Amino acid sequence: MSKNQNQHHRKTQKQQNDEAKKYKRLKRPKILEKICIHHHSTVKRNKKKSPL
Repeated sequence: MSKNQNQHHRKTQKQQNDEAKKYKRLKRPKILEKICIHHHSTVKRNKKKSPL
């Protein structure tokens, strides 16, 4: 029973996240979104390089 409850909770959490993303996308201008995505990708690249 506890397993089913965990699965259900995970599903609702995902739905909440999707709703939040949609809401943010509606509020945020397109240009700002592109900048954020670009910044995020550069951060990812830096993280990959740093351990080497």
